[in-house]
Amino acid sequence: MKIPQRLGRISAKGTLFFGAVITLAAWAPATSGTLQFSSSNWSAAQRMAKRSNKPLFLFVYSPNCNTSSRMIDQVFRRSEVGRTYNDNFINASISSNDPRYNVRVSNLGISHVPAFLYFSPDGKLLYKSFGYKEPQRFINMAQIALKENKMIVKRKVDKKEDRVQKRARNKKRLRIEG
Repeated sequence: MKIPQRLGRISAKGTLFFGAVITLAAWAPATSGTLQFSSSNWSAAQRMAKRSNKPLFLFVYSPNCNTSSRMIDQVFRRSEVGRTYNDNFINASISSNDPRYNVRVSNLGISHVPAFLYFSPDGKLLYKSFGYKEPQRFINMAQIALKENKMIVKRKVDKKEDRVQKRARNKKRLRIEG
């Protein structure tokens, strides 16, 4: 079968376009259900969490740690884990071997890896755990952190409501006395 001339020739732009489409099509199904890390930069992840008002999940690992590798291969690739974490958190990862984060890792009390830390959008530590976790236990940890975050938000709302009510009582008292 003879290919028509205009279909037989594809421009450089066309080749790039089709290559990108094929690459995206091949990549999307493989990663759609997995846990996606949006940043490996701690400061950028904190800004994203604050801006989106989502809690932050931080995975601290070592590239040569077997347990860290098992978490990546056996837990992070599970669709239920991906759904839970991608929908509810800004996910970030840092290597404990990266010299930029040595002080931060020690300040957070991380003695071994893998470490899982959950922060409120404001940066308050909600929950911390270490070591290999089965997928359901890993999802349960996320739910604990989300509950803690809701309690913090509720306390902030309650404090604000208390201040508003106190101001209203003070204004009312001033009107009665005055």
